[in-house]
Amino acid sequence: MTGRSDEAVARALGEVLRDHGWDVAASARRLRGSLNDVLGAEADEHRAAVDAVVLAVEEGIVPDLLEAGRENLEDALPALTARLAEWGLAPAPAAWAVRTWAAHLPATTIQPPATRPPAQEPTTLPPAATAPEADVTLAPPGPAKDATVLPPTGTPNPVRPPRPARRRPSGRAVAVAGAVLVLMAGGVATAVALNGGDTEEPGRGDAGSATGAPDETVETEAAPPPPPAEPGVVLAAPGVRAPRVEGPLAMAGRSGGVRIAQLGEVDSVAVEDVERSAPEGGRLVAFRLATWACGSESCRPWRELGLKVAVDGERQALPAARSTDTYVVAVPADARKADLVLRADGLTQTLSLLDAEPGKDNIAVLARSGRVDRVGERFTLTERTSTPFNYDGVDRLSVPRDVTVSRAELTWFAGGVHPSSPRKAFLKVSSHYTIPLGSYAGSEYAFEPREMVFVVADGTTYEARDLDDGAGVNAVFEVPAGLKGGRLVLGGDSYAALSGSTQFTRTLTRKAIPLRFG
Repeated sequence: MTGRSDEAVARALGEVLRDHGWDVAASARRLRGSLNDVLGAEADEHRAAVDAVVLAVEEGIVPDLLEAGRENLEDALPALTARLAEWGLAPAPAAWAVRTWAAHLPATTIQPPATRPPAQEPTTLPPAATAPEADVTLAPPGPAKDATVLPPTGTPNPVRPPRPARRRPSGRAVAVAGAVLVLMAGGVATAVALNGGDTEEPGRGDAGSATGAPDETVETEAAPPPPPAEPGVVLAAPGVRAPRVEGPLAMAGRSGGVRIAQLGEVDSVAVEDVERSAPEGGRLVAFRLATWACGSESCRPWRELGLKVAVDGERQALPAARSTDTYVVAVPADARKADLVLRADGLTQTLSLLDAEPGKDNIAVLARSGRVDRVGERFTLTERTSTPFNYDGVDRLSVPRDVTVSRAELTWFAGGVHPSSPRKAFLKVSSHYTIPLGSYAGSEYAFEPREMVFVVADGTTYEARDLDDGAGVNAVFEVPAGLKGGRLVLGGDSYAALSGSTQFTRTLTRKAIPLRFG
């Protein structure tokens, strides 16, 4: 990503949001297509920046930004940036993507405070037709002592929203209870209104009538639970939100990867607007999927990987629902396993939906983040030989090597070869050197495997290995998949070599380059 790409994609995003609104952020595919339409012929040039913006949608960053709003933005930014970095995006592009979305957040709309309706004038009753003169003593209404407030009947089961609903502050309504005392004297009626701070309206929770007599208690029946879902079924569930998974829970092959971003049990799920509960004695497990890095530079989205869910070995494909990345599986009471399954590259990999654990045959290195160290080291070593060699007419016993170490990567796939175990990985180092002498200048040469080793903190040394017998060197180190770092050591030793029929000894000065992985 360059500064030019950052600016172009940020402008394009603003234009897309103006034209389509924030609904476009509900679909990564739609967003990418809209951005490419705006960028036109320059879309390929800005692909890295577009990928970062789209990834923020795939990882659920945008809904969280909208929920935080501008008021809580600074508090939310570090955690949201870290989530993109967990996926494998470098810190700088991750921070840029989050802040680019944040820059387009709508201004917060503040609702005006609710106003109290104007007080009504007391009602004046008309004079009675006849007013017999008599002493009338009226008893005041009996107090609603120990009143029992019954819940409203017929309350439907709540529909689970995409996000946990914020609890609204419960306002206290001022109830007005009136007792009209009509005193008939001289044909004049007087109305007296009594105001009560928390008194409920008659008939809505009063324990007694106006005369103090107790009302008959009416019991309401609890709403019946939703009917159960079919055991083992997998349902598309766009309205369900499960707890976020801490750390990467992922699996990948050569050309595609998938991550479980959210995972947990839910009480019910809507199927065609009808709520369904768990099978008897079983459970409903919700999971949300997201894209993950793979074993090559170009990775297919997870929707194209043919993923399946297996409940005790019975497999079924995910529902073909392009509008959601969230699903629910109805796990029967006696089920021992429920897995997300990826079959690719001759391997079957699984992620447990019950205990959030990877399968024992999963490729461990492709499930971790921080697999690349962009080293960017340049330095010069000196090569000395026991026999002089002629370089453009000059015999030399020593020549300089200008070395570049550009990148180090932990991977599984290296041509047609892979490590000896799923718990192992190949450490592949991109390096070369040139000899800046006459006609040799400009040509790039590879280090021989015996000219380099990799050493970890406890002193364990890993020898380089040439993966094929063809021309050139394709050297890697086989290391543990969870490797955090160590030192790449070039040179520092002498060895016997052969040039044509000439045997000689070559010595290379030493250089150690630290490598670090997330």
